[in-house]
Amino acid sequence: MAALALIHKPEILAQIAQGKRLTDIAHALGYKDHSAIVHRLRDDPAYLQAREIGAEARLDQREADLETASDSVTIARARELMSQARWRCEREFPHRWGAKQSVDVSVSVRVEERLERDLGSLLGRVIDVAPEQQNTHQISALEGTGVMSNDALSQDSNTLAEPTLPDEG
Repeated sequence: MAALALIHKPEILAQIAQGKRLTDIAHALGYKDHSAIVHRLRDDPAYLQAREIGAEARLDQREADLETASDSVTIARARELMSQARWRCEREFPHRWGAKQSVDVSVSVRVEERLERDLGSLLGRVIDVAPEQQNTHQISALEGTGVMSNDALSQDSNTLAEPTLPDEG
């Protein structure tokens, strides 16, 4: 049976592209069901292309049926068949009829911007010191560094003594 699918391949593909149902095509060619055709042609790019073209043909036919429907029963039936055809197209061929969802994220950081941001952050931390408080802050900043002697630390906080240098000897 699978060999018959190869013999009738051009005819099968033409009918699929016209939007005919695969089961009807199989029965017309003497197949018991459509599985032999699907099994033999499922990886064939021409078969996949014919299926997509056939899906479009069925969608167009369902739309035409909906436009020509005359009574409420026919309209409801045509609307349901159109919905089913649309659903099938979306599932079988999402690249063409599926919902398109994409997220593009691009991040670009220039070094200058980063430096400006960091500099602004650092400048925000700087404490403005009044001139009369500068000596006190200088002394407290030098405590524990070994640059100032104990004598200099004990002097009046408004005057800054000369630091003593270690012996070079």
